[in-house]
Amino acid sequence: MHTSGFMTWWTLTMVIALGHMAIHELGHVFVALGVGSKVKGIGFNRLGPYVVRQASPDPFLNVLVALGGPAANLLTWYVLLALGCDAHNPRVYCALFFAVFNLLPLPHSDMTKALCYASEDITKC
Repeated sequence: MHTSGFMTWWTLTMVIALGHMAIHELGHVFVALGVGSKVKGIGFNRLGPYVVRQASPDPFLNVLVALGGPAANLLTWYVLLALGCDAHNPRVYCALFFAVFNLLPLPHSDMTKALCYASEDITKC
C-alpha cells in the first residue's frame, strides 16, 4: 500500500470512528433529556468524547442514560444492515464494535457505570 493510500484509509477510518463516537454520545444526551436530566455539556478528552449531565436521584434512570450510548450504536448497526449495507463494511462493523466494547465491564465503560448506578450510591459513580 502506498503512503497516500494508507493516509486515505487512516483518514476514512478516523472519520467513521468519530462519527460513531458522536452517535454514541448523542444516545446518552437523548436518553438523559428523555428522563429529565439536565445536560450540562459535551466535551472531548484523551479517552474520547463525553457528556456532562446532572445525575438523577433515581438509579434506574441513571442506568438508562449510561446504556443510551451503546443502544444508539446498536440502533445504528441495525439501521445500516436494514438499509442493505454489507456486514463487513467498516461503517457497520464500527457501530457494532462501539456498542459491544461499551457493554463490557471495563474501566470507564458504560456498562461499568450502569452497574455502579444499579448497585451503589450514585455519588461514587
